[in-house]
Amino acid sequence: MENMDGYHEELGLVLARAWNERDNSTPNLALADERALFRHSLAGACARRLYYEITAPGQRAGVDMPGSWAMGLGSVVHDLYQQALPEDFEVEVDCYIERSRSAGHIDAAGVHHDEQIVIELKTMNGTGYRQILQAGKPRTSAAMQGALNAYAWDADVLLVVVLPMENVSAPNAAKMGIPDSWRYGRTFVYPRKEYMPLANLEIDRLAQLAQTIETTPPVRMFVDDGAFRVVVDPANGACADGKKTWHCSYCPFQAQCMADAAQEDGAWGMNN
Repeated sequence: MENMDGYHEELGLVLARAWNERDNSTPNLALADERALFRHSLAGACARRLYYEITAPGQRAGVDMPGSWAMGLGSVVHDLYQQALPEDFEVEVDCYIERSRSAGHIDAAGVHHDEQIVIELKTMNGTGYRQILQAGKPRTSAAMQGALNAYAWDADVLLVVVLPMENVSAPNAAKMGIPDSWRYGRTFVYPRKEYMPLANLEIDRLAQLAQTIETTPPVRMFVDDGAFRVVVDPANGACADGKKTWHCSYCPFQAQCMADAAQEDGAWGMNN
């Protein structure tokens, strides 16, 4: 019976392994529009990552099993959420912005109570969810992705809906002073006047990058909370402002970026 332990464990992992095989068999998904250079799902991302996505997709690191499990669970929640929406919403709507040469898939869009609404849905682990509750706002990347989609759809209102994969416990909710409904979901509302500045900030950045990104590696600059930050050491995420970012550790091109940085002049490519 001891020899069967590995077999038994494998039976418990069949779903995770199936998702991981799927994720690594199709690493480069097609853009929502053939004219696009950039994906809205990478809104605010490091410019050097965008460069690698376009010029060196084969250098992308594979997705590990925990990553596939997290993405798989998120996809299941996305699908069920979209099925539960009122009938006046379309789901998985393609959109394109010519000025930024960027495209995306809108999670949901429709006219509801006389408002043109775009919904950007995000799932998060429990820790990340508690962090956005404490911050009182979603992650910059989520807000900017939603803003680009809302801009492309000419929406009146953008809703960034964040659903946790783990509820906030009743005792923790009491300590945080949050309503019961926030224990399992939070909706951030962006009227047009609030999402447009976010959209224009990223559209202008992408429009500038589009002029040279296919031939020239850009500075390792990303957008964080409406401000531009520059990475000076992709090995540990150290930035020019003296702080660190988690983006580098999660970037699928970190190994390639570090190899290139070692060959560049200046402090990890600051002069490039």
